[in-house]
Amino acid sequence: MKLDDTDFEDGIDVDEKVIDNEQADALEALDQLEQAESSKQAEWVDEGIQDVPVASMPEPEGIAGEDDFQKMTAEEMRAGIEKLQEMKPAIESGEGANSDYWAEVDAANGLPYLEGYRRVYDAFYGHDAIRIVDNKGDLDIVNGRHRIWLAKEMGIETIPARIIRRR
Repeated sequence: MKLDDTDFEDGIDVDEKVIDNEQADALEALDQLEQAESSKQAEWVDEGIQDVPVASMPEPEGIAGEDDFQKMTAEEMRAGIEKLQEMKPAIESGEGANSDYWAEVDAANGLPYLEGYRRVYDAFYGHDAIRIVDNKGDLDIVNGRHRIWLAKEMGIETIPARIIRRR
């Protein structure tokens, strides 16, 4: 509603925007809520995918052995982790730091996706990357428990994982 110079409320010239107490309280509450949400978001930082020491990872819950693998066999996952070790120099140099690079490698070697390097790259650097939440030193494996369990069994030193850290 637009007010003009002739509008008055309780003796206050409402040409200056007047807000009743309920509206002011509601706006203040909304502002406090937005600040609280902003504060919560600022506490958690996605540090991206980094190589993390496998030995420092907690023991994955619910994995007692290779019989606990369901999406793929432990043997298939072991082959993927071994391929990853071959791929790391190219990834770390930046040359192989994208999925398309590995698709070209697969095409050049006649490898279908399910047996290729791109699948391994996607599993460790794509949407299904290992995710670790670091809540001020308390680590929680959100995704990738089987890969971490197997990497520990294989004696792998580091593995790529997305780190979400609480500050």
